[in-house]
Amino acid sequence: MFVGGEPHKLALRELEDALKLKDPGACLMALVTSPSNSASLDTVYVPTKLTKAVLELKNEGCNNLYVLIYAFGGSIYFPEIFEKVVRGIGIDEIAFIVPTRSGANASLLILSNYNKLYVNSWTIMDPFNITISVPPAAPKDISLFLGISEYLMSLVKGEKKDLASQISGQALSIMASHGILYEYIEAERLLNYLDTIIENKIKPKLKVSLQEFKDSFVGTEERPPVSLSGLEVAEMFKDVVVMDREEAEIGRLSNNLENLLMEMVESRGAGGVLLTRKREVLIGGVPVIQLPS
Repeated sequence: MFVGGEPHKLALRELEDALKLKDPGACLMALVTSPSNSASLDTVYVPTKLTKAVLELKNEGCNNLYVLIYAFGGSIYFPEIFEKVVRGIGIDEIAFIVPTRSGANASLLILSNYNKLYVNSWTIMDPFNITISVPPAAPKDISLFLGISEYLMSLVKGEKKDLASQISGQALSIMASHGILYEYIEAERLLNYLDTIIENKIKPKLKVSLQEFKDSFVGTEERPPVSLSGLEVAEMFKDVVVMDREEAEIGRLSNNLENLLMEMVESRGAGGVLLTRKREVLIGGVPVIQLPS
């Protein structure tokens, strides 16, 4: 048994030991980013660091990876990178523990990769969110473009399609001049990628219809997406454990670990941390710390 050490490291070992009592092949990794100085997932947990951490766990007999997560930011492609690293190393099952909250891309990471999901009743999972970047100088031109678009629609419905074609060329030039056209095209490409993930990775885990999931978590033209509570996640998805109702001890230990990690990250002015029994990785040029066995 590990004796001594910082509270967050002891808390991780305590939670991991509790998980091992229920699942002898379990190992634990924590991914936490600072709420005030947030480092995105792919900034902090680059594939090389993630690979080294998971390899160490696998070499010590880990078959089922439990990931306690409180994270924001990152690329929409990070969930696929995560899956390739973890599954490629030979991890059989991935369980996520979300005591408090997950940001948009963390939610995508979790829902597309979990075999089992642990939440609290009060957990908040943010909806997937794809945005486009609009340059500061562009709003006036965007307003003009929207006005042109509305006018074009009235022309197309009438007898002036040639004029509509000419004006549309000017409208596209306005968008292109500020890079707006590229942003819209990129957003459409990302939405198509997201649809593929939802269809292949998330749909099989749903208790409800795919449309019901999309209406609430992805949003529609009429209604923006909304966050889900832990109870709503449990109602919508299979293999979800509500810790404060079903696994009180795991919930208590998870809450404690998350709180200690957030305090540690804040006190050090870091953007986030990746922590296992053997490895601690902080953002900001802090070297990897090898923990004693």
